[in-house]
Amino acid sequence: MSRWGLFLNTLGIAGLIAGVTLFARFPRLAAGWLWKFAGWLAFVTGCVLYVELISGPSQREIGKIFLWLVEPLGIGSPDKATIIDTIMATTNDNHLGLLGAVALAPRNIGYHVVHHVHPQVGLQALPQLREWYESRFPGIYPPPAR
Repeated sequence: MSRWGLFLNTLGIAGLIAGVTLFARFPRLAAGWLWKFAGWLAFVTGCVLYVELISGPSQREIGKIFLWLVEPLGIGSPDKATIIDTIMATTNDNHLGLLGAVALAPRNIGYHVVHHVHPQVGLQALPQLREWYESRFPGIYPPPAR
């Protein structure tokens, strides 16, 4: 790859990262439609820079890298059970002990597995969700780490 091609690829990736970052940050920094519009504009500009400046072979190579990174998690696999199996095999709940139960358990800290399977569920519902998994899938839900 030539120096110019390397420069364009770097500029395209930097543009995409900057666009995504500004899209996420602008609406939080200031209220109003102008900042939301600026965030969307930055995101679209970053996407255009990525598509227009990065060569096709480089885009395919970047895609392969991301697929390689997420492949162990089963992401992109039509079998959703693979993701849950991976989480169950690699994540543990924590046994908090007496001090942890007094200091942290009121906030439902220690329900790590169900938090990773369902990150959208609020803290108050994690104990019931864990009970549901333990009753529905006995022997699969990992015991708390001590």
